[in-house]
Amino acid sequence: MRASRTRAAVLAVLAVLATAAGGAGPAAAFCFENLTDTPVHLEALAPNGFVADVAPGGRACCDGAACSESPVPVLVVTGFVPVAEGRPGWTAECRIEVRTGDLVRMRGDENRISCARDGD
Repeated sequence: MRASRTRAAVLAVLAVLATAAGGAGPAAAFCFENLTDTPVHLEALAPNGFVADVAPGGRACCDGAACSESPVPVLVVTGFVPVAEGRPGWTAECRIEVRTGDLVRMRGDENRISCARDGD
């Protein structure tokens, strides 16, 4: 009996840690994982409002109802300078259409970035 309680407690802790670490979870429509060594800015080229800044090694998921529409074109850039800081711009970019359930991995560095669905 004690072993089953201990196992249940361990599983509960692991679930909390996975959620805190940015795990996609079942509600996420799509996710991006930054495997580069530089911060990456994401912005949907659709009216769903998805925008995220992802640190190296980080993950961002779109889990709102608006993100369940497929496909969603997303612009991924490095070296992003927002309009509020002067002349907007970026260093490198890739574009990808994401669908519900996709995990996109970004690779490269500030000067060259690529985006691919997990498994591509």
